[in-house]
Amino acid sequence: MKKKPTGDQFAGTARKAAKLSIASGPTKTFTDVKTLIESFVPDDKMIAHKPKITTTAASSRVKEENKNVKVKAFLYAASREDDNDFHLIVGRAPTKAPEMYMTMELSGLPPSNSPALPTLAAARDAFKTFFGSDLPNFTYDFYDPPIPVTIAGSLFFDMTHSTGQRPGPPSLKSRMPTIWEVHPVTAIALG
Repeated sequence: MKKKPTGDQFAGTARKAAKLSIASGPTKTFTDVKTLIESFVPDDKMIAHKPKITTTAASSRVKEENKNVKVKAFLYAASREDDNDFHLIVGRAPTKAPEMYMTMELSGLPPSNSPALPTLAAARDAFKTFFGSDLPNFTYDFYDPPIPVTIAGSLFFDMTHSTGQRPGPPSLKSRMPTIWEVHPVTAIALG
């Protein structure tokens, strides 16, 4: 059994360079998770990307990921991951059909010399402050009713899920149509 991370430092390796960097592109605002998901390059095109997107620690952002987004949505579930990221399952308003969810991640923190550190630390602190002693742990916490949230961050294509298990809790996976993520989250306002 791998030792679970403590503190706030990023503890993973898969695409570390991309996960701990903020895209340089402009921010586009969306009012619904569905329109955000519809704006993505299709997953199969990204999986077949030339050059191939690797999962090594040095794998940095590709052109299609060099975008920032901001979206009003709802937080349905969250967990802490083995790499010390907080995994958020964000979806449409409960009144909207069809149901649709995607992953957004508050990254574990980069090294102290990273230009992204102040932004990523502020987003992580906002999340931790909102939840206080009820921070999600290594299994999913579900929120019913879901928590209104405005999230900003960089687009990220999660190649680690291009084969095998899709991300997310089993109860929501079938309504998570993409392995695109917002990762890292650069700003979050809950409630």
